[in-house]
This record gives sequence, structure tokens and C-alpha cells, in this order.
Amino acid sequence: MKAITLSALKTLRPLLPASIPIIGCGGIATGADAIEYARTGATTVQLYTSLTYGGAGTPRRVKDEITSLLRASNQTWMDVVKEGQRSALKDIPSSLDEAAIKKELGSSMQEGAQAFKAVGKQLIDIIEEALREPSDRIQQ
Repeated sequence: MKAITLSALKTLRPLLPASIPIIGCGGIATGADAIEYARTGATTVQLYTSLTYGGAGTPRRVKDEITSLLRASNQTWMDVVKEGQRSALKDIPSSLDEAAIKKELGSSMQEGAQAFKAVGKQLIDIIEEALREPSDRIQQ
């Protein structure tokens, strides 16, 4: 899982602005794993399977490992994240047309926002209908 996730992260990070956070997940069991995700451009990480297998103390253990590794390298978490983001930008294939990507993302985001608004309106209509008194429904 970890190799696949890191590969996806390496592909995705250069296509997104640094202001858009990415949550790294999949195969994170140690502080070193978490830092590897940060170096690849993840803003934060999520533990799931390692929490299941390692128990309730896993997040604390991983956090302590991260803190120890960061202290040893004299870095903060955000130093590592920013380093990963900068590194990702250097890895963009020259065949990618940055303007075309931004244009495509922009139109995709606009279409997504319009679809989200439409779904939201439908949900509001359904909730309003469900909240009407039975007598209101009879009158209609």
C-alpha cells in the first residue's frame, strides 16, 4: 500500500498549489514513514491500519518518533512538508503544459462547484419537504 500511495502522492503534489493540503495515508506505521510522506509533499498523515494492529498507544508512539527524528535533523514538520512541495515542483515532467493544467483544473473546479451547489439545493428541498407538517402536505 505504501509504495502505491507514495507514487500517487508524487504524481498529485506537483499538480496542486501548496495551499491545498494532502493527507498521506496507507502504510504509515512509524515516524520515519510519516516523514517520508511529508518529504513527498503530504501536509499531514493519517494512521489507520497501524492503529488497529498497534493499539491505542500507536499515535503517541508515532508522534514521539516524528519529534525525535525532526529534532535530530533540526527541522519542523512544516520545514519537511515545504521541502517536499519544492522537490515535487522540480519533478514535473517538461512535457506538462502548466498553463493547460491550470486551465483544466480551473474549469474542473468550477464544474465541481456548480454540481455541488445543485446537489446542495436538492438536499435542502428534501429536508424542507421532510420537515413540513402532515397537514401542509395534504393542502398541497
